[in-house]
Amino acid sequence: MEPDDSQTLWESAAITNEQTLAFVLWAIDSGLCATEADFRHHFADDISLNDAIRWLIDFDYLGLDHDQVTLTPRGQAVVERLRTTPTLAEEVRLTQSIASFRATLQAIRREDAPGTWGGVLDNLGVALSKLARVQTTTAISARMELLAEAITSHRETLRIFTFEDHPTRWATVQHHLGLALLAQGQLKLAYEGSNDETNDETNDETNDETNDETNDETNDETMAAIEAALAAFRAAQRIYTRAEHPQFWAKLQNNLGVTLAEWAKAKQGDEERDERNDLLQQAADAYRQALQIRSREAQPLEWATTRYNLALVLHAQAHADMLSDMSGARERLLDEAMQGYKSAAEVFVHDISRTRHDMALHNLALLEEEVFGKRRRTAPRNTSYLDAHY
Repeated sequence: MEPDDSQTLWESAAITNEQTLAFVLWAIDSGLCATEADFRHHFADDISLNDAIRWLIDFDYLGLDHDQVTLTPRGQAVVERLRTTPTLAEEVRLTQSIASFRATLQAIRREDAPGTWGGVLDNLGVALSKLARVQTTTAISARMELLAEAITSHRETLRIFTFEDHPTRWATVQHHLGLALLAQGQLKLAYEGSNDETNDETNDETNDETNDETNDETNDETMAAIEAALAAFRAAQRIYTRAEHPQFWAKLQNNLGVTLAEWAKAKQGDEERDERNDLLQQAADAYRQALQIRSREAQPLEWATTRYNLALVLHAQAHADMLSDMSGARERLLDEAMQGYKSAAEVFVHDISRTRHDMALHNLALLEEEVFGKRRRTAPRNTSYLDAHY
């Protein structure tokens, strides 16, 4: 996607004012902004859609009298498309930021201003990583390319901000590197899962050996990315300690928990059962430690994120082979997981994006069917969440 390419985004020969107004109306109705300001004070008649998106990003409010606006059928279609593509504005913003960072890196020399150059390079990596995360409908290969560049950017930045000379900047970049590596591992796991389904339908005796070799290589790459993410998060905690930086430490604990849970997900063989159970327990411990810092009152979304992640792990632990269906331990795990899904959903309902709220309710429904409906055990849709802020 090229920056400022509205025609490509909308598959249209022109961006009309009706489309802009449709976007603004959708933004108001979705709670992206309040309605106190004077809309026409900020917009001219020939405003473009990208200008509207950029303005909405820069300001957290605008006003518009709905009675004064009549949407054309084309504008109404735009509203519907926006409702089904909630990350569009974020994609546009990130694409524009990436173009800006690239231009800045071309305009300054590393030798002349290494600190500035390194900061921009790190920001480029963060934007690339975020774009790969929000482009959920984009091909995995394209998202992988974004993450590969993000990882390279962060590692190059670490050559400028060393632990000895710039410990805090070094730790921050380590955190950013960990996020990019974790996203890479998660995408590789998703790719392996889709390939497994395809291979189950198409494999025959002539290609089993080739597929086994390819799967082993992909699995090794996944494990390498996840282990490197763990190392990066733990490195960041050398500086961001619980005593001196409790909130950042809790964020790192949450992200360590996500990484450990992803590692457990990759351990599916019977011979790996004990290791999988140990990783799940480590993930649960990391989440519980983060919740010692986070509170529902002070950081509701962060608290709900970690609470939901813990519920996923507890749900998965309840399905561990070592627990019998009637064991008291399994019952306690399921009860705590149920409470976690419920409490997280209560907070996520206030989030602009309903994805997390819907996922929590989905897993809660699965769990209630399992506990109260006496149906076959069904594993949760295991999507852990990172912190909203990098």
